[in-house]
Formats: sequence, C-alpha cells, structure tokens
Amino acid sequence: MASRAFAAAVAATKASKNLDTVLVGAKYLDEGTHNVTVQSVDTSNAEQNNRLKVVFIDNDGKVHNETVFIMNRDGNDFGYGLRQLWSALIPDTAALSAFFDAVEVDDTAFEMFTGMKLRITLIPDRGFQIKSLGSGTYAAFDVESGERVSDLEFATVAEAKDDAEARGLKRSFSRIVRMEATNVDDNIQSLNTAIESRKRAQDAARHFGPSGFTTGANVPKAV
Repeated sequence: MASRAFAAAVAATKASKNLDTVLVGAKYLDEGTHNVTVQSVDTSNAEQNNRLKVVFIDNDGKVHNETVFIMNRDGNDFGYGLRQLWSALIPDTAALSAFFDAVEVDDTAFEMFTGMKLRITLIPDRGFQIKSLGSGTYAAFDVESGERVSDLEFATVAEAKDDAEARGLKRSFSRIVRMEATNVDDNIQSLNTAIESRKRAQDAARHFGPSGFTTGANVPKAV
C-alpha cells in the first residue's frame, strides 16, 4: 500500500493541480517559481523573425521553452522579455556593454547565455487545462474564468485534451512573468570567458586563410 504522504499528494494533485501537466507533460516545468539554467539559445530566427528560443532546465531535468522577442512590437526598443533576461543574467553595465560589442557583429553571441543561471516564475497562459472532476473522469477548464468548457466527461486526460482541441480551443501553456538574478558573478565570468574564446577564434580566422596558410605581410613569398 502507498504511504500516507503519497496518498495525500495524490489527493492534493487531483483536487488542485493541472493534471495535463502532471500526467502528460511531466518533463516540463509547472507553474510557480524555479531555479534554472539556460540549456540552449536558438538564434536561427533572430534576424528574420526578431525572436530567440530559450530553453531553461532545472536540477530535475524539467524544462521550459520560452520565445523571447529581441525588439518590441513597434521596433523602437528592446523587447521586454530580452531586457528581463539581461537583468537576471548579467545585471552589470560593463558586462552588458561587452555583450553589446559581441552581438553587434554576430547574432549567435546570444548563445553565450547558455549555462548561465537564474530564477523564473511561470504562470499559465490563456486557454484550457485538463482537470479532474473528482469522479475518475476529466474535463477541460478555461484558465481565466475557471469555467468548464468540455460538454462531456472523459475517462483519460488525453481524450479530454483531444476533444477540446478538436473544437478549436487553445491549450494553455506556462509563460514566464518574472526573471530574477541568482548567480550574477558566475554568469559574468562565463560571459567574459565566452567573449575571449570568440575573440581568439576570430583572430585565428583572420590570421589564417581558407586553406590553412598564414596570410599577411610577413608571409614568405613563393620562389
């Protein structure tokens, strides 16, 4: 028989948790506050679509994917999410200036955030979540109103989700509403190391030609 603590956790989850997260998306971070590491930064859409895809991971291996817009909707200032990210990772004017120098010539400089640590707070976005009806069945509920949006009761979470999506309802996903600094000194040291590494690679690329031969005035002339 399961322990009393386990039984209590099951009862609490059935009563108040989003079972779609617990049962189906267990690899993803639930709503709440989490200490995380930047697992990756995808810059492939930076120039064309004004966005970064940042993946955060906690110590248990659960992840959260966040789209961070580089510029705001009007295109006249940095995106709020990006400013939040800078403030949580490298809240230091000298470090930020050094990052600007790097990213000004290469969008992939955003990838230097990989491995840095911070704290994020997640809340559910608009849409539906699947919850228990307390009778062994499940239904979709609107996150904002709390009202049930399923006409029927379903035996599984997956059936309830598929029904809601088939009727054109949007599933609710967690989004970041707050980022906080936790490891500033280590993050800045990581940034400086990455910048120096990039500089060495750039110097080497300028010093050597495409075939691997040294270029420049000091190269011996062919005879």
